[in-house]
Amino acid sequence: MIEKIVINLKDRKLVGLLHETSSSPFCVIASHGLFSSKDSEKFSEIAESFSAHGFNLLRFDHSGCGESSGRIEETTVTKRLEELTAFFQWTWNNLTKAIALLGSSMGAFISLVLACRDPRVMGAVGIATPAYFRGAKERLLNEDEPTLNEEFFIDAKRYNLLKEIKGLKNVFLIHGGKDELVPVEQAEEIYGLLEEPKRLLILPEGDHRLSDPSIRKQAIESSIDWFRLIFKKQ
Repeated sequence: MIEKIVINLKDRKLVGLLHETSSSPFCVIASHGLFSSKDSEKFSEIAESFSAHGFNLLRFDHSGCGESSGRIEETTVTKRLEELTAFFQWTWNNLTKAIALLGSSMGAFISLVLACRDPRVMGAVGIATPAYFRGAKERLLNEDEPTLNEEFFIDAKRYNLLKEIKGLKNVFLIHGGKDELVPVEQAEEIYGLLEEPKRLLILPEGDHRLSDPSIRKQAIESSIDWFRLIFKKQ
């Protein structure tokens, strides 16, 4: 069963899709990348695969993306973290208290930040996770994407994932060896600060978006295996 979830958050209307199975007491909340959406090819495949393997999965559009209101130019890390937190709390209140997070790129960054700050998060998968945003402005200017307001870069400096993440466990990092936006060394930096259980999977031919279907399939299947392990331990 697929149910549309709408959350009104301050000046933003956020839209998500809950893929609910009758057999699972667990839910994974999926957060997309900076200029992506819940309906991207990758996140559609994630939802389909997780549902087929018996997981509840909630994917949603951040403000300025997809069906959610707002302008992408006005997004910030803080706003995205608020939005993920809102869907986490909705899931906690309405569906289950056994919740893990999956994110891609910016979505992975905020998923790990929330996992650091909220002990209710049972585990996380981060795909193409940036450790920091140094040099991001220059890289984004070279992309054929909307121009972000200066507030995005000011706000991003308030976050120090490498400081916060020390001691975090139950995290699986997946990174393309040919990621053109987030160097694989950033995943290695994060991984080195995590506690066991943890895992790092480097896909040698993978790009930032995991655009190759076979590589994307490997990442999704590996994520499902990780969450099975995490939820089994609880």
